[in-house]
Amino acid sequence: MIIRNRFSYIVAFIAVSCIIQGAPIVQKVTNKSEIGFVVLFHNDASPCSLVSKTNNKENIIDAFGSFSNEFLLVREDSKKPSLILRPKYYFDTKTEKKFELLDEHKNFDMEKIEAAYTAWKLNGKKRVFQNAQAWLARWVGKDIVVVPDSTEIFGYLNHKTRARISNSIKEHGQWLSHAKGVFAHLILEIEVTQHDRKGIRPVIRVSSGEGGICLNGAVDRI
Repeated sequence: MIIRNRFSYIVAFIAVSCIIQGAPIVQKVTNKSEIGFVVLFHNDASPCSLVSKTNNKENIIDAFGSFSNEFLLVREDSKKPSLILRPKYYFDTKTEKKFELLDEHKNFDMEKIEAAYTAWKLNGKKRVFQNAQAWLARWVGKDIVVVPDSTEIFGYLNHKTRARISNSIKEHGQWLSHAKGVFAHLILEIEVTQHDRKGIRPVIRVSSGEGGICLNGAVDRI
């Protein structure tokens, strides 16, 4: 009877641990570039999803701005993105004017990109590109894509995954720890920077924390 009770306790403990296993949380996106971004895709099907928000302004990461609405990185497939940020506009610091890059369907509009590239060149940029399309691919970097579990390592006491962020210029990755307590590292920040010659460069930073779940339409930390 005692053995059976202990076994039941262990099974219940494992079940509860699995239920409260949190997903990685992105607590902030900091944009230190001249490119404003729009959240094009977020695979979280819960009410906490960014794409389910009714206010479109909440989905914009402005140039030289930040986005502090916490959201979850939910895994569906180890090779499919959880988040896609698409360049929305170029902010000309000389004229303080925004040059849109997308059409009404959030697809790249080459006519608008040509105007943005012309403004970029007139702003004293030193790097030269063959055309606006090359500028989009090699300086703006096209879409920023976040894949939360591109690589996995299972251990007896710890389960690690490698989160990857990339655009058409740069790829950067960090290990996430799905352990419990102080050994968990599931709190992320995304930072977008720019270099005059190398272009837009996204990175992920990871800090300690057990992640979170969606509760009543808001991200709740475990």
